[in-house]
Amino acid sequence: MAYRIPASFAVAAVELAVERGIDLPRLLVEAGLSPIRTRPHDLRVTAEQAVRLAVALRRMTGDELFGLGAAPVPRGTLHILSHAMAGVPTLREGIDRLAMLVKPLAGFPDLELEPCGRDHALRLHVPPGAGPLLTVMVAAIADRIIGWAIGRATPKVRVEFPFPEPPNSADIALLLGEEIRYGAGEFPALILPASALASPIAHDEQSVVDYVARAPGEWLASEPGTLPLARRVRQLIERGLARRHIVTAEELAAALTTSVPTLRRQLRQEGSSLREIRDEVLAKTAETALRTTDDPIASIATRLGFSETSAFTRAFHRWTGEAPARYRARLRETS
Repeated sequence: MAYRIPASFAVAAVELAVERGIDLPRLLVEAGLSPIRTRPHDLRVTAEQAVRLAVALRRMTGDELFGLGAAPVPRGTLHILSHAMAGVPTLREGIDRLAMLVKPLAGFPDLELEPCGRDHALRLHVPPGAGPLLTVMVAAIADRIIGWAIGRATPKVRVEFPFPEPPNSADIALLLGEEIRYGAGEFPALILPASALASPIAHDEQSVVDYVARAPGEWLASEPGTLPLARRVRQLIERGLARRHIVTAEELAAALTTSVPTLRRQLRQEGSSLREIRDEVLAKTAETALRTTDDPIASIATRLGFSETSAFTRAFHRWTGEAPARYRARLRETS
């Protein structure tokens, strides 16, 4: 995907960085841009160049917040926070864990999740006087991490900011959507529907590595990436099997906040189906169990949701062209 950080944010970030001692010509060279401009407000950058500026600022400052916060946030912090999000089952638990982990971080705002009518407000305790630039960037990063964690755009009711509507409000809408309320409350907040908090976390350790490798463009992209639906369904089925539970179509649809017919239709549009995904997961799990354990075939069949061993044998033959016993024996003959 093409990341698009609004140019007004890049220029404002560069202005603040220069005020704090960053060498502008060196920054431009680091970003692969011409150092001919000597004043930040003379910069004219495209959205793609803005991403390169953000990457260069992060590299030069060694700060996850690009040197714009009250105190540096050490490189690798957001990597750790992303790992924390990937290690829990639901978004609510992920936010609770994030709130606990960021408390000792001097440069990162505290997080607070609280009821807000029928919804919930994720309040970001950005220090007073931080200014609109840092406030919006923190909100955008929180929005992107949540969206990445659940594999889809964050389902916000609205975003609230404590400052009046600024001249570049159109750029803020590009990052965070049109439903923005200015002059609201003491701290910025993402207002989330209660149902969103039950959303399953859609990532594992490897996808954390991939995600962090795309930062910081991913954090401030105007079009946040989402996981393909088939992959999210596969992960839910795998997690169910890990708990020795066979996830039903109804449970999958509920976890993905959709209906079963819509889920089936969207999977068809991706060129997949529930049955194909389920068979792939069951086949892979069965092969692993036959290869790495001495568990009886009957117990493997039960664990995979088959009421009879004969039904599992027929299914395994359909998946692999071999009966389970023959598959296991062949592997042992060649080992």
